[in-house]
Amino acid sequence: MPLSPQDQAYWKEKLGWKSFLYITAATVGMGCVVWPLVQFILSATSGHASDWTWSLMAQVVVANFFLALLVSTLIWCIGQMYYYMDWLPPRR
Repeated sequence: MPLSPQDQAYWKEKLGWKSFLYITAATVGMGCVVWPLVQFILSATSGHASDWTWSLMAQVVVANFFLALLVSTLIWCIGQMYYYMDWLPPRR
């Protein structure tokens, strides 16, 4: 069942560039800050904190940055595909 014009306008606004920036900021924040911190804490609790260097931390952050960009782009593109295929639910 196709979406009403009001629903189409709602989803078009929700899937705009602003939402892409929010998704990107969230995934980059998780990938560049939270995930390396969790990995370091897990290494520290198992007694391997000395294995972490600034160089290794920088490599993990850069690798996770590009992975987060890829993931956020895929999430946003899937949302756009759902919009253009009319697979999104109505608001009501």
